[in-house]
Amino acid sequence: MNALAVFNDTRGNVYVSAEERQKLYRLCDRLGRGRNTIRWSYDLRSYVIVLQTKQGKEVARAFSK
Repeated sequence: MNALAVFNDTRGNVYVSAEERQKLYRLCDRLGRGRNTIRWSYDLRSYVIVLQTKQGKEVARAFSK
């Protein structure tokens, strides 16, 4: 998984994941979020950012294209 991957859950959250933490930095900067919002997901076995707002979901879709 070299690029970002986007996953949805049943609650409507969007998870943007990457194997390396540094690959999520640009997304954090674009969203105006701190880099401390990046978490390790044991289920996905990668670093993730959970997006819950409409703006965050739109940014995640733009990055996935």
